[in-house]
Amino acid sequence: MTFKVNPRGLPGGPQHGVVNINQQTASFTYTADPGFVGNDTFTVAVSDDTSLHVHGLAGYLGPFHGHDDVATVTIFVGGVPTTTISGAFSMLTYNIAGLPFPLSSAILPRFLYTKQIGQRLNSYYVTNVQEDFAYHDFLVKKSDMPSQTPPSPPTLLWPIGVPFSDGLNTLAQFKVKRLDRQTWWQCSADNCLTAKGFSYSQLQLPGGETIDLYNLHTNTGGGAFTNANLAQLTNYIQQNSGGRAVIVTGDFNALYSDDQSALLQFAANNSLTDAWVQVQGGPTSPPFAPTCKVGNECELLDKIFYRSGQGVTLTATGYSNEAPKFFNSNGQPLSDHSPPMVTFQYTADNVGP
Repeated sequence: MTFKVNPRGLPGGPQHGVVNINQQTASFTYTADPGFVGNDTFTVAVSDDTSLHVHGLAGYLGPFHGHDDVATVTIFVGGVPTTTISGAFSMLTYNIAGLPFPLSSAILPRFLYTKQIGQRLNSYYVTNVQEDFAYHDFLVKKSDMPSQTPPSPPTLLWPIGVPFSDGLNTLAQFKVKRLDRQTWWQCSADNCLTAKGFSYSQLQLPGGETIDLYNLHTNTGGGAFTNANLAQLTNYIQQNSGGRAVIVTGDFNALYSDDQSALLQFAANNSLTDAWVQVQGGPTSPPFAPTCKVGNECELLDKIFYRSGQGVTLTATGYSNEAPKFFNSNGQPLSDHSPPMVTFQYTADNVGP
């Protein structure tokens, strides 16, 4: 077994000190910056990379996967432990165009650019990906994310992920607890060729509180089928996330300007706020926002909604269209979607592990 903590300043690493790990004794020491008083948090990843490591079986064969467990540690410096813990994290959502050749509309070869995507995702605390169908092994090959949802089904041989997979996965510095995958009740045309739907999991924050995290990929084209997908998700949220903090991200395949758009109703039904609207466009959705690919003013098909809940207060303090960070050396996008990123500030109850 090996233990790892990211260096200070990186996602999952300490912000106000240095952590040194003794692999032989499975212990660590934390040295705070001179004069620092307060709490600092960091993620400890426990890995069995020294044993047989098959990414496609991650989460299915117990001892035979590469990332065994993850814990977030909170250090209180110069005072007594507080009843609440505050911090910040980045949340990215990205449709990575993982349909197998020749179905993918993104640049080729997909295995190469999917590997580049995975490596660049290390810069974010939490990422939800969609269309992670045929190249999951390449996505996680260079990933430093200690908490990863197992793909459905295990991606042992290309292109086994189509048509049986929903293509939805989460990579995070926080521990991801629970996982439930739901297929849409209704689909249209070629949308029915894959098991599109949504996933539900929980992100464990420092202090022990959790956020309900949803990752979705709706039917293309908007209209009745997309709206039916959102209605199904609303029903699930209301049954399983009552009173809880929630983040919903993914490829909504819908714009506020679409005919029959149900985005406003979806947000209202679940007391959710569109982080892009809040940070970039004001309290209500911009009715005629440009649908460009690059720029924070662009409305994307990919969205991040959120709300606070019992024990967790969330505030979106920043929004960024991260498209320029996912270009290849020729200036071409690595996927046919642009990934939005939101910075969240949180205050959570300190309830213990």
